Formats: sequence, C-alpha cells, structure tokens
Amino acid sequence: MNISKIGGQVMIFKWGKCTCGKKFMVSKPRKCSCGSTLTLSDEWSVRYTHKAKTVVKTISTRKRDAEDYLANIRVNVRAGGLLPGEEKDITWEEADKAFREWFDMNTIRLNTKKMYASCLNNMSDYFRDYTLQELDAAVVGKYIQQLVAEGKAPATVNRYLSTIKRMISLHCQWNSASKTPRLHLANQDMDKVKPLPENNIKTRFLTECEARTLLLSCNQMLKVIVTVALYTGLRLRNILDLTWDQIGKDTITFEAGEMKGGEHFTLPLHPQLSLELKRWKLASGSLSKHV
Repeated sequence: MNISKIGGQVMIFKWGKCTCGKKFMVSKPRKCSCGSTLTLSDEWSVRYTHKAKTVVKTISTRKRDAEDYLANIRVNVRAGGLLPGEEKDITWEEADKAFREWFDMNTIRLNTKKMYASCLNNMSDYFRDYTLQELDAAVVGKYIQQLVAEGKAPATVNRYLSTIKRMISLHCQWNSASKTPRLHLANQDMDKVKPLPENNIKTRFLTECEARTLLLSCNQMLKVIVTVALYTGLRLRNILDLTWDQIGKDTITFEAGEMKGGEHFTLPLHPQLSLELKRWKLASGSLSKHV
C-alpha cells in the first residue's frame, strides 16, 4: 500500500503470537519458524512512518476500519493537516487562564465578567482533568444532567453552558482548524447541547396596597431602592450603580454597556419617583456621585 509522502513500511496487520514466545505482524494465518501455527489477535492494526516517526496503532476488529484509518492519514498528509496524536491538547487550566485574561482585558459588562468568573470557579473541580478537545456534547451534556439532578435552576445551568461554549469558541478563534481539528470538532458538536427552557413570565404584579405595605417595612435607604424598583422595574445591580448624573429632569439615562442589552437606554422618570429621589438627596446630605 503506497501512501504519498509517508515513508517506511505501511501495512494493515494482526498480531500473531506463537507458543515459543515470538510475535509477528501478519495479514493472514501462517506458521512460525518453529513450525507452530500463530494465534492471531482479534483486532486489526496499522503501521506507518511519518516525519521519521513510526506509528503502530490498534484500530478495530474490522479490516475495513483499519483501511479507512490509513486512507484518512493519506488525505491529511496531502492536505498538510495534522495526523492523529499531533494536535496539542489544551488543558482545562490553560483554557481557564486564557479565558479569564480575555474577559479581563476586553470591554465586557462587569456583571458578565463576574458571571464568567463564578461559573469557571464552580466548574473547575468537575472539568480539571479534561482537555478542551474532550468537551463535546456527550461530556458537557452529562454535566448538565448532574446540575439538573442537584436541583440547579435552569437559568443557572444555562449560565454554565454559555460559559463553556464561549470558552471553546474563543479558543477556536485563537487556534486554526488545521492545527486543532479535534478542538473545532468539539466546538461543532457543542451545538447539540441546547439551553434549558426558562420560565421568566411574570405571573402577577404587586397591588398598590401591597406596594405600600412593602415600603412601610423598609428602612430609609432600602425604601429608596424599593421605590426605584417599583417605578422603573430596574435590576438591583443597575439600581445600586445608579448615579445622580444619570438622573435628569424627566428621564433616567444609561450609557451603552451599563444595561444587560449593552445599548444606550432611557427611562421616563415618574414625577413621584423624582420627588422621592429629591427627598433622599436632601435627607442624606450626600455629595457623592452614587445615589
């Protein structure tokens, strides 16, 4: 069998063992030099030499699988791609470090950075012995099932999943398919893992009486936070990060990157909320930037 650019002896064979202790590469039953008939292995193996390195690998019990394996070797050599075993594995530790460096240096919302960091911390014990190339749909799907069995909320599970997918896709951007074919195959396979359905539908709203009762149970500072939430529907993090500069006469303004959608956003300022914020500013006597 002739394979272009692959030198040395190229063959498909079975191991033949003799009772005298000798071992041979054979393609069919034969006798040993001592006269005994060789016992053949069940599996077919391949042997080839590439870049001065001889590779011997057991493939399958089917001869056709061994023939296909050598055919793929021939295609990869002619295309200048990597052969099996030549791709450098990316450990979880290496991938984790590179991913953290990426989101620390890029203009990503602070909440997103915190989410990525938290997910990486929680997943490290499970994936620390895996390489990035091994994180296919089967491995990650098993992890998702474990999280569900532990009672994790769908939104939490989906955050873990999005973190893994983002980390793999980034490494695919940084490493070409010709150099890391298994990594790119794992990235494609991850498309099979779908996010869990989340029930984010609001089933009810506070009545006016319930809102008054809630406010009466708050201290002064908490009352301001709850009041802003009631009149705007903003997330807690956006309320805590709110500054007086964002509060105008009739609107509350958020610059690009401050909101979850990452876009410039303006809310109408309810007159009653405007009055409550003015009271808070006077009562607190604070000249700080944050509300």
